[in-house]
Amino acid sequence: MWYFWQNFTKFAVVKLNLEQNVMEQNAISRMTNEVPHLVLADINDAPVNIEYQDDELVVTDDIRDLPNIAACKIEFNMAVLCVAGKMQFEVGGEQITLTSRQVIVCRTNTVFTNLMASPDISCRAMCVSDRILKEILQSQISIWNKTLYPNRYVVLNLDDTFLLSIDLLASVFRGIDSPLRRDILLCLLRADFLMVCNQFVTAEPHSPLADGQSRMEALFHRFLENIARREIKKASVAEYASELCITPKYLSTICRKLSGKSPTEWISEYVVEEIVYYLKNTDVSIKEISHLLGFDNPSHFGKFVKAHLGQSPQEYRKSQASSPSRAH
Repeated sequence: MWYFWQNFTKFAVVKLNLEQNVMEQNAISRMTNEVPHLVLADINDAPVNIEYQDDELVVTDDIRDLPNIAACKIEFNMAVLCVAGKMQFEVGGEQITLTSRQVIVCRTNTVFTNLMASPDISCRAMCVSDRILKEILQSQISIWNKTLYPNRYVVLNLDDTFLLSIDLLASVFRGIDSPLRRDILLCLLRADFLMVCNQFVTAEPHSPLADGQSRMEALFHRFLENIARREIKKASVAEYASELCITPKYLSTICRKLSGKSPTEWISEYVVEEIVYYLKNTDVSIKEISHLLGFDNPSHFGKFVKAHLGQSPQEYRKSQASSPSRAH
């Protein structure tokens, strides 16, 4: 059984029972109005090799025996290294395959669907809260935000140096029995997460920013973070601008200058991701989905879906019903 994910969901929104089988879990996630949430504080007695855990930080080693699961939403930042075997899943409707010597890095509030793994899977995971991430990355948190808030996740191919660093974390930390154990772990995690950020920089070099542009980037990252954290993401540009204490016009200027997209396009992108999840992975009615996502009425919802997915909600759901990745 997929003990790692099961124990993360022990006290999740849908209250999945750890003694239920995977088929029952998938049925629940299709019928409930909520995606199962994975919260660091809810990890309890997970039957995997957990090197360290508290309410804001979890480090695991050698996770195995992962069954299929329909969907989950992580409420923490996570890096998962595939040591052996293969994992497949979807993020925002995009299918991703993770193989040996690859790591997926993702931010808070990322929704995974159709998680599957090969029988020989073995992986490690580092999961941290937003507060801990800011503590260990310090001034380099801007690199993390710039890369992950627009992209939600990044898959990296690891070189030997990175792998040695991760092995060092596991081997050194495993032998530590000290009141300073957590502080030592944070130092080791800082090195690993900084190496992740270095790969981000290598892939897309960050040029020095003027003070004005630096402030614009900070506001842009906060804008994307606010969208990601909202339960109902479909809100006006004016409402999002108000949260940042700026005008809608200035928010539009920021978004277009830094991303080439308007605020409305960014909001719509996040909304479409949720629509795709509900239509593909749940049996919630079209009317209820419309209400859950903040649309005025099903007619408005239908026009939005048609404009962004090229089909009506009913047509899109029907086209996905026969997909082999759909949970049954």
